[in-house]
Amino acid sequence: MSPVYDLHTHTTASDGELSPKALVVKAKSSGIDVLAITDHDSTEGITEAENEASKQNIKMLPGVELSVTWTDKNFHIVGLGIDPANRKLQASLKETEELREQRAINIGKKLEKIGVTKAYYEARALAGANTLTRSHFARVLIHQGFAADSREVFKKYLVHNKPGFVKTSWVEMESGIKLLKDAGGEAILAHPLRYNITASWLRRFLTAFKESGGIGIEVVTGSSNADEIN
Repeated sequence: MSPVYDLHTHTTASDGELSPKALVVKAKSSGIDVLAITDHDSTEGITEAENEASKQNIKMLPGVELSVTWTDKNFHIVGLGIDPANRKLQASLKETEELREQRAINIGKKLEKIGVTKAYYEARALAGANTLTRSHFARVLIHQGFAADSREVFKKYLVHNKPGFVKTSWVEMESGIKLLKDAGGEAILAHPLRYNITASWLRRFLTAFKESGGIGIEVVTGSSNADEIN
């Protein structure tokens, strides 16, 4: 039987619901043979996950989901097989964390203007000391009755031209890929169907992505529907 892979997962180190240890246990019970921890702009969960993976006899790849910008548009790149201790990568992640925090403060201010109570503080409480993402705001909006699920939250509140959207520029795509490769990893474009761009723009991006050293595209995610998979 061929091994079963899950190479794009999040833990409570960013916007996941399970701790790194609990995620590894869940992966093992789900029949996963090779697991990658790829939190948003964070490697904080990797050590805990690696320790548990050795106990569970499951192979683990250290990774990260890097936020990048290309021609004023934002994308996510999954880095697989990275060295989490790489100094340049960690310095860049620290800068991104500071940008994320400022973005979160601004998102909170905008959401409060439409009636979301203590938006930033509620989201920060959910994230704790970990990376604060838009998914934490999504949980706040759902809890306060503004939407039924995360898809509705993002569609109505957190994307371009919506009340809670805050434009942010991350590390340039070419630089981001170089960071991942210099840290020993490989660059994979995450969830290509989620970006609000035309097919021609996506082709342009993929050309630049490949020329910069990207080697793959994620084709199935946990939120993919049957039509997308087929």
